[in-house]
Amino acid sequence: MIYETVESYTPYHLRYAPDDKGGEKTTILSKNDPEETIDGDGRGLLCRKCRWFVTSENEQIAVQGSHRHTFANPHGIVFEIGCFRSASGCGSSGPLTAEWSWFKDFSWLMAHCRRCMVHLGWQYVSPAGETFFGLIMDQLVWEKENGIKNDG
Repeated sequence: MIYETVESYTPYHLRYAPDDKGGEKTTILSKNDPEETIDGDGRGLLCRKCRWFVTSENEQIAVQGSHRHTFANPHGIVFEIGCFRSASGCGSSGPLTAEWSWFKDFSWLMAHCRRCMVHLGWQYVSPAGETFFGLIMDQLVWEKENGIKNDG
């Protein structure tokens, strides 16, 4: 059985941030209401590559006793991941598989940035339909740390 990610239709607002070189401003999208502060909603996590909104700190959850986990895949590549209830900036693709799952009773499929398609982690799904995202922390940046102000 293949599961699809259900998209949230939260309205997005344009916001601006300096590019990596401190030059021209780059347009990014954020789901935060421009009238609210980032601190009130929780800081956003953005794709490190394209600065697309992925999720917020309010979506952090503990799975199997912890929010953060460090795992190695079968090729010996080590990932530090954070667990999130939802990640509206992620798309999921590929076959759902239980092979090499890092979480007992959960199958997984790849999660990628909806904007630039870079690999951001995995979406986990249980037989009962529970779902969460395990996102690679090195692939994300905190919204507030990038000087992005929530001022519309």
